[in-house]
Amino acid sequence: MKSLLWLACLAPLWLPAQSGLLRHAHQNTAARYEARLKPFYHGVASGDPLSDRVIIWTRLTPDSNFTGNSRQVSWYVATDTAMSNIVRQGFFTTDSARDYTVKVDVDSLQPATTYYYMFSHQGRNSLRGRTKTLPVGNVNRLKFGVVSCSNYEAGFFNAYGRLADRNDLDAILHLGDYIYEYEKGVYGDTATGRFHQNFETISKDQYRARYSLYRLDRDLRRAHQQHPFINIWDDHETANDAWTGGAENHDSTEGSWSLRKDRASDVFFEWLPIRDQASKQIYRQFNFGNLVNLIMLDTRLEGRQKQINDVNDPALYSPNRTLLGNSQRNWFTSALSNASAQWRIVGNQVIFAQLQLGWASGATGQTPQQIESQFLDIWDGYPAERQKIIRHLGQNQIDNTVFLTGDFHSTFAFDIADTVVDESNFWAPVSNYVDSTGAGSQAVEFATPSVSSANFDENIDPATAAAFEAQINAPLPSPLPANNPNPHLKFVDLDRHGYFVLDITADSAKANYYYTAIDQPSSQENFARALKTVNGQNHLVPAVESQPKAQSALPAPASLLQGSITTPEQGLEVFMLYPNPAQHAIHLQLGSPAPKTVQGRILDLQGKTIRRLAPQTFQGGVYEWRIPVTQLAPGAYFLQLTTGGESRSYKFLVR
Repeated sequence: MKSLLWLACLAPLWLPAQSGLLRHAHQNTAARYEARLKPFYHGVASGDPLSDRVIIWTRLTPDSNFTGNSRQVSWYVATDTAMSNIVRQGFFTTDSARDYTVKVDVDSLQPATTYYYMFSHQGRNSLRGRTKTLPVGNVNRLKFGVVSCSNYEAGFFNAYGRLADRNDLDAILHLGDYIYEYEKGVYGDTATGRFHQNFETISKDQYRARYSLYRLDRDLRRAHQQHPFINIWDDHETANDAWTGGAENHDSTEGSWSLRKDRASDVFFEWLPIRDQASKQIYRQFNFGNLVNLIMLDTRLEGRQKQINDVNDPALYSPNRTLLGNSQRNWFTSALSNASAQWRIVGNQVIFAQLQLGWASGATGQTPQQIESQFLDIWDGYPAERQKIIRHLGQNQIDNTVFLTGDFHSTFAFDIADTVVDESNFWAPVSNYVDSTGAGSQAVEFATPSVSSANFDENIDPATAAAFEAQINAPLPSPLPANNPNPHLKFVDLDRHGYFVLDITADSAKANYYYTAIDQPSSQENFARALKTVNGQNHLVPAVESQPKAQSALPAPASLLQGSITTPEQGLEVFMLYPNPAQHAIHLQLGSPAPKTVQGRILDLQGKTIRRLAPQTFQGGVYEWRIPVTQLAPGAYFLQLTTGGESRSYKFLVR
C-alpha cells in the first residue's frame, strides 16, 4: 500500500528516479552472513501448523553449479533440543527449479507439542529450529506475535529479534509486505547502509534474490528459527497497490501482470513455510482447540477489484463492489458462522474499520473529498462489502470477532460499528455507535505498526506527525468540526515501529503494543499500551500488560549440533547466480564476512580463459555483482572466482 506515500497531501515526499543496473559490485554494508551456517545460510523456518503436522523449511546454497544438479538433504524432527529423541526423519531432493529450497510437510505428529528440527547435507547441519503443533480440545491461553511491513532499506528488523526473544508464543502471524519490490533507493532510508539490489523485482530470479537478501537478516532468521509462522501476502510481495488485474507499481514496460503475479506467488511459496497447493490460494483456517478459530484472508490478489481513488465516483458505492471476490466472501462469512471456538481471529491485510481523515483538509489546502480519495486502498474503498460483513456479524449475533491488520505502517485500535458512509460529509463521525459505552460495535480491530517501513514520522517532519497524531482521535479545533470524526478509534500511534502480542484467554483478547528502534541494531523495546475486548462485549477497553505464560518450552539453540562440519569466518560465498541462462548479464549475490579481493575469469568448457574480470574488493557484507555477457556467443561457460588461494567455478549459459 502507498498510504504513506500519499502523505504528499500533508508534506512533499520526493522519490528519486529509478537508476540502471550497476556494472560493478554493489556493497550492502549492513548485511552480514555467518560462514558457520554453510550451506544453510538462510536458516530454518516452520509454519502452517496443524494438530498433526507442520511445514519445515530451509535453503541449501550449492558449492558450485546453480543449474540442473540436484541435492539430497536429510531432515529430522525430535522432541528435544539435543535431537536425541527423533520421531520423524527423511530425505528431500532439491534443485535449481525450486531455487534449492527445501520444504517438508511433516505428518504423524502429536497435538499441542513442541518439536525441534534440523537439516543435514554432506556432514553439515543446519541450525535447529523450534515449532509447535496446534492444540485440540480445551485450551486455556494462546499468544501470537503479530507483524507486517518489513522494508529492508527502511531500517533494521529489531522487531523480529524481540519476537525471537519471546519464549511463550504459539505462532507469529505475518500479515504481509514481507519483502518490498522496489529497487535500491526508491522507498527506504539508505542511511542505514541497508540496500535493495539495483532492480525492481519483476522476474522470478529477482524475486528469489530479494527473498534471499531478507532471509540473510539475522533477526528475521532468529524469529523463524524460534516460532512457526502463518503468512499471508499483501501487495509488495508482487507490486504496490496490487489488485487482480494489475498494480500501481506495474506498467506495460514490465511485461504481463499475470505473469509477474504468477512469478511472485511461486517464489512466495518457495521461500516461506506455507503449505503448498496448486491454486496458490492463501486464504485458509487454523483451529486452536476450543479457544480460537484463526481465519486468514487474501484482500489483495484473490478477488480485489481495481481501486477507485475518488470518493465522488458513484461506482465506489456499488453494492457489487468487492475486495474479497464472491467466492472468498462466501467462504469467509460461512467460516464466521460455523466457527465453534470462543474467538474468531481474522488475519487481514488492510484496515477494515472506517477511517475518517477528511477533517485534515483545513491544514492542507485540499478538500475533504481530495483527502479521503487518497485512502481508498483500504476497506474504505469497498464500503458495501464491508457493510455486508459487519451486518452478517450483527444479524447472526456473532460475538468475539477480532480483526488483525497490517499494511498501514502505524498503530490503530478500533471498535467496528455498522457504519453508513455519508457521501456529502467526509468528516462526519462514525454512525450507529456510542463512544462512551461501545454500544453498536460488532467487532474490534488491532492494526500492527510496521517492522521497519516508513510511517508518518519518516514521511513528514516529526512535529507535523506529532500534531496529526494528537488530533486524529480528539475533538478538533475550529474551523474543523467539534465532533470527533473517529470516536471508534481507541488508540493510534503514527510514528513508531514494532509489533503487538495478541494474548487470548476465554475471558478476553488483548493486544500488547511494543515499539523498537529501526535506525540501528538494538535489543531494546518499549511497552506502550494494552487494549482488550472482553468475552461477549465486542468493544475495546484499556488493559494492563500481559505477563508471560507460566511454562514455556526451551528455545532452539543458537549453536550448531556438536559434530557438524563448520566453516571459519573468512570464506567467500555465492548465494545466487542469475539469470541462468542469461542474455545481457549475470548477477551474483555473494557474501564476505571479512575484507577480500576476488579475481574473476570467464572460461569456456575446455577451461580456456575468455575474459578476465576487474578485481573486486569486498570489505565484508552482502554484495550484488553484475557481469555483462553481451559479448559472449551463445553457449555454456564457467565463472571462476579466486580469493585467498581458493577457487570456485560456476557454470552458466548464454542464450
